Amino acid sequence: MSPTAEVIGFVVLARGPFEAEIEAITVHAARRGQGVGARLLAAAIAQARDWQRGSGLERLLLEVRASNAAAAALDAKAGFTQDGVRKGYYPLVDGGREDASLMSLPLT
Repeated sequence: MSPTAEVIGFVVLARGPFEAEIEAITVHAARRGQGVGARLLAAAIAQARDWQRGSGLERLLLEVRASNAAAAALDAKAGFTQDGVRKGYYPLVDGGREDASLMSLPLT
């Protein structure tokens, strides 16, 4: 990275014996809506598919806040489907809790 480079987003991908998981995708607020998240998601999917070749990985997992409609739509467009819900998973500033939607994409 050059000394003037700016980080505008990142993805964290973890690999297990049978599943890979997107731990985080973050895009700088000023760069949202410009396709950065879609490119990061595509890169994570490509990496997971690369790992899958000959390894036995079956699917790619992620979770998204129930209120994050933009991320859920992006994930669905990429082929992820909802597998379940973690009730009250995320803490809210007001002391409440928000559900997490559990999603997966088959790699095989």
